[in-house]
Parts: sequence; C-alpha cells; structure tokens
Amino acid sequence: MNYLRLLVVLVLFVGLYSCESSSGKSNTIATSKFKVVSPALKDTVLVNEYVADIEAENNVEIRLRVGGFLDKIYVKEGQEIKKGDLLFYINDAEYRNRLMGMKATLANAKAELNVAEVEQKRVASLVKQNILSPSEADVANSKLEAAKAKVEEAAANVEYAEIQLSYTKIKAPFNGVIDRIPLKTGSLLKEGDLLTTVSEIQGVYAYFHISENEYLSMIKNNQVQHTETYLVLSDGSKYPYPGKIENAESEIDEGTGSIAFKAYFKNPEKILKHGATGKLQILTPSENTLLIPQKCITEQQDKNYVFVVLPDNTVRRQAIKTGRRIGNLIVVKEGLTNADQVLLEGIQLVKEGQTIVTEKVEIPGL
Repeated sequence: MNYLRLLVVLVLFVGLYSCESSSGKSNTIATSKFKVVSPALKDTVLVNEYVADIEAENNVEIRLRVGGFLDKIYVKEGQEIKKGDLLFYINDAEYRNRLMGMKATLANAKAELNVAEVEQKRVASLVKQNILSPSEADVANSKLEAAKAKVEEAAANVEYAEIQLSYTKIKAPFNGVIDRIPLKTGSLLKEGDLLTTVSEIQGVYAYFHISENEYLSMIKNNQVQHTETYLVLSDGSKYPYPGKIENAESEIDEGTGSIAFKAYFKNPEKILKHGATGKLQILTPSENTLLIPQKCITEQQDKNYVFVVLPDNTVRRQAIKTGRRIGNLIVVKEGLTNADQVLLEGIQLVKEGQTIVTEKVEIPGL
C-alpha cells in the first residue's frame, strides 16, 4: 500500500515538473526579441541584363573574283593585317595574255580610226568640189563613226582585262585579323571561292533585344544615348571598357515583341572576338527606390511575401511586388512603405496574428 502511494506521488511530481518546463520554454519564445527593419528609401542604380551576341565592327569574307591557281599565300591564320596588304596571289599568266591581246585589238582599232578620219576628210573635200556626190560623204561619216565605236569597245575590253588582272592580287580591305585559311598553295580555284575572312576588331558591336515596354521607357526617359552600358564576358569577368548604345532596328518583332539594339565597345587589346557571347548590363539611375533585404522575403505560388509588424506588435503577412535585385537587397515596387517595420529574422518561427517583441536594426550593407 505504501509502495502504491509512493508511485502516485512520483507520477504527480514528474507531471508537474514537465508542465513547468514547457511553460518556461513557451515564455522564452514569446519574450524573444525579433529583429525588424524599415525599408530603405534611396537613390540607386538599377542593372538590367541582356544576352548579347558580339560581332566585329567589320567582318568580310574574302572571295575570289577570278578563277585560277593559288600561287602564293602571304599571311597566316590569326595574323593582324593593314589595309592594302597583299594577302593572296592567283597565277596571272592567262590574264596578262588576255590583256595583251585586248591592247593589240585597241591599237588596231585606233589605226582603223585614223584611216577613217583621213578618208572622211578626203571625201568631204571632194564633195565640196562637186567631184563626189553627198551620199559618198554620208558613207565616209558612217565608216568614221563605226571606227570610233570599235575603239571605244576595244578600250572597254582593255579596261576590263586590266580589272580582271588586278583581281589576281587579293589585298586587305581594311585593318583587321585573318581568320582560318581553308585552301593551300597550288589549289585550283573558281570565281566565288572563299579564301578567308577578315575581321576588324578595334571595336565591336554587342547586339541584344529588349521588350517593347522597356524600349518605350528608355525613349521616354532619353536613356538610349545617355545610359551606362557594360559587358560581362562568358567567364563572368567584367569587360573593362564601357559601351555606348548606338541605335535600334526600325521594327518590333511581332513574334517576340522585342526590338534589337546594339552597343559599341572599344577593343584595343582585341579581347573581344567576332562571334563571342556575353551579357550586356545597362545601368539606369533610379530615384527614391524602396529596398529591403532578400532574407525578409518568402515565396509561395510565385508570389512574394513579408511579415509586417503592426504598431501593436502583432504580425501580418503582406504580399509585395518586387523588382530588380541589387546585391543582397530587393527593389519593392508595391506593398510597402518606408514607414513599415518588416521582420528580418525568425520568419519561420512566427505566425500571422502573433504578438512578438521586436528590436529595430539597420539594414545590413546600407
């Protein structure tokens, strides 16, 4: 009997201790201080990123304008060249012989012209003396005109042959860099065959697309010519030279609802190559921008929420509309003011309507 009483006493003691412990733990949570911040209202710079395709300022395929054997290659792949440098030489024996023949034809035509001129003067004199009829003069004049036409035709053929001969020496159209050379010396080529490509990369263009709404915003705020533009390379590094937006296409793509822009970048070290890719960053000043830390936000069903602490220290779940991310901060477009108090830490521990004790702190990094 005494044993049973002792057991009951022990059970009651353990239960009382457990309740006291639980009560103590609950009070500790309720009296813990939760850090809150007020959204910061400040002038900042917003960064918009766009995928960009990089193209050389000039990128030209060097193709043959006459056929023949490739006798000499004066450059190497990847070599820097100057405008007018000799790149390739096509055997020109055939074109020289053709030019000589055309020049001989021209000389013969000029001789015939001289004879026709002498004949025309002689006939004109005899007609004047009434020795020959006027019809003879007409014949002589016609022969003279025909001789002149032959000279003009022969001269044109000589000029064409000279042009054809000049095409056997392929020169650089501008300062640039030689691309791959697929052909070798001795190759038999035909008109139109590709010899190489020359890229002028002292400057490059970064082509990118923006939405119609962004385009209209940039136009209204006069940002096209006065916006800071930077390039992030494929390895994540930032290109050291800022760019300048130059122009846009004249039409908006009906399929994508976007319009193409290009930004010009100087390329003195020739870091950027034709065909490369990167990310274009457009820096846009933004006044009175509302910012909160990223860690304040929870996401549910594609919507963003924060916990706002009301004046009576109760917690309310508030939906917000966010914008760009700036470091560890997020731009708030709708749902908050700079007078609100937003829960910074412990958002997983509180529930809407709960009363908490708060400790106001400054936004980290500001």
